[in-house]
Amino acid sequence: NRAFFIPKNTPTVVNTSFIVHALIDAYEVTGNSLCLDIVKKTIPFYTNDLNIDYSDKGACFSYTPIDNTKVHNAKQLYFLIYCLNITIIQNIKYALIIGANPSHGARSPKLWNKVYKSQGSKIRMYPADVKKEKVKNLIQFLKKDPSFIGGSVTIPYKISIMQYLDKIDNKAKKIGSINTIKKINEKLIGFNTDYDGSITTLNKLRNKKKILILGCGGAEKAVIFSLLKKFKNAKFYFYNRSYSKIKKYLISLNH
Repeated sequence: NRAFFIPKNTPTVVNTSFIVHALIDAYEVTGNSLCLDIVKKTIPFYTNDLNIDYSDKGACFSYTPIDNTKVHNAKQLYFLIYCLNITIIQNIKYALIIGANPSHGARSPKLWNKVYKSQGSKIRMYPADVKKEKVKNLIQFLKKDPSFIGGSVTIPYKISIMQYLDKIDNKAKKIGSINTIKKINEKLIGFNTDYDGSITTLNKLRNKKKILILGCGGAEKAVIFSLLKKFKNAKFYFYNRSYSKIKKYLISLNH
């Protein structure tokens, strides 16, 4: 082990997590309920056997039951397996916010889970930190997972994730980015609610003669689209790190 020496055959969070994933895959292929019965028994290993260090920032797990190291990977692996247990085994519906690292401060899970709880719903939203090369695989998995209902998309995937979805809403297609995914009839459909939010705010403003727009990212594209619709007679000024990018986007809006 990287941090300490452990006796042979000592159970670890890494090995256990790999085995759980394999058992869930086996269940999906064979339908053998024995696979899920074994998976259910792993939760006490994480919650009771591993050493947990609590602080005002949360909890940090050890790799094994016999060490006291604080390893963030162990916490992430536990969280992933816990989510798999409650969604796949207990068949509880869930939503995700997908991005590079939404677990580092994204507010959507806290906001949506408060709403779900207030409505007496068992649905929960979780952050999904995904590497660029794994986005396609995640979407393929979510298409097949009956427990997934949809969710949010944050930086840096608001544009690149569109190619993996089954359909893009016409408005979002025009804007060129999405921030919301909804599963409808087993199809994943992308929407852009940034436009709805921005146009609602802009409708409260009086006509403007000159407008400066900074940036041309996923959310900015929706705001640009809103502004051009709201203030058709205004003079626009654009500032973006890439001149070709903003030029290409503005040209696309005219087609």
